[in-house]
Amino acid sequence: MIRHEEIEMETLPDPCPDTSYLEQEGFEERMRQAENGHFGFMGIRASCTLRIGIGQADHVILHRFKSPGVWGVETDSSPEHIRMLFEDERSVLLAMLDAIGCRRSGGTHSTS
Repeated sequence: MIRHEEIEMETLPDPCPDTSYLEQEGFEERMRQAENGHFGFMGIRASCTLRIGIGQADHVILHRFKSPGVWGVETDSSPEHIRMLFEDERSVLLAMLDAIGCRRSGGTHSTS
């Protein structure tokens, strides 16, 4: 039997973001802000620990399971925008868990 623990939000630095959208007309000030280090870029993904039961005597294998993530998110994005992106990633992770027959248990919380 496979069960998962709480789904968590991970935020990770994005060292190679696609910033080409900043080259569009009207984004000159935002491009200057990025170049001056006023904000950076990050990835947001959902993750959880799987508890995979093996054999008898309640032995388990623990495995960290993660959504693909959304990348190139501006680090000064609003908390609401970040939460929305996480909820989308959470839905992806839940679909992945369903695909492998994982039993749902636990809630969500955030980590960085």
